[in-house]
Amino acid sequence: MNNHSTKLLLALSFLTVGAGCGNTPPPKEPTASEPSAVAREEQRVEDYEWSLVAAVDGQGKATTAWVVPNQPALSLHFEDQRVTVGNLCNIVSADYSVEGNRLKIGHPVSTKKACDDEALMDLEQRVGQQLPTAQGIELRGGEPPRLTIRWTDGSQWELSGSPTAQKRFGSAPERVFFEVAAEPVPCAQAAQPSCMNVREIRYDDNGIKQSEGPWQTFSGNIEGFSFKPGVRNVLRLHRFTLPNSPANTPAYAYVLDMVVETEMVP
Repeated sequence: MNNHSTKLLLALSFLTVGAGCGNTPPPKEPTASEPSAVAREEQRVEDYEWSLVAAVDGQGKATTAWVVPNQPALSLHFEDQRVTVGNLCNIVSADYSVEGNRLKIGHPVSTKKACDDEALMDLEQRVGQQLPTAQGIELRGGEPPRLTIRWTDGSQWELSGSPTAQKRFGSAPERVFFEVAAEPVPCAQAAQPSCMNVREIRYDDNGIKQSEGPWQTFSGNIEGFSFKPGVRNVLRLHRFTLPNSPANTPAYAYVLDMVVETEMVP
């Protein structure tokens, strides 16, 4: 490809999944006098990003089957009745629903990006097979909150929660797209020698590019994104308005949602 460019194409494809079977009894249902814990979970689970901290197999023994050495732990994000699993080669997502203490996850779809790490690719495949076998869910408060997911084979995942950007900033974000140039530009502030050079891109509902804004010096930070000279990126971002921000301070906070396109520029 010219200029040693590589582009990340985000086409979705269905994974081959299989539902596991087991004899584990269903999770305990709440009594009539006990408020449904999961009714509260369904509202609160979306307020957190969940990171896997422990797992047990069907015999209740600790297992590292869901961990790849030197790789970040699996992460789960719940939003708009869809669960997304991160820190794999690809982004894996599926519909989900909660009824009582029961969790149902549909057949997952995934982006299609090649990965050189065979262990990570194997984990991704097994996660895709595991998701539709979800059986139960339990959310416990605390600092941090903990989430337990039970699977039909008797195994369990234990996850730790950290507040989502929307919960931290207290408002719904606006979705924007930034193109980040491969080379930085000088900053106006002496304390910061270089800044990102960015421009906003607008797409229609079908993903067709409609317009490009002017290039601008960007002196702020994009949470979740690390700039690397020589790499051009197109980013999908959540932009949060910061109310009552003092003069000469940023009016917005930016959080990375997805890297749409990346290109190596010599």
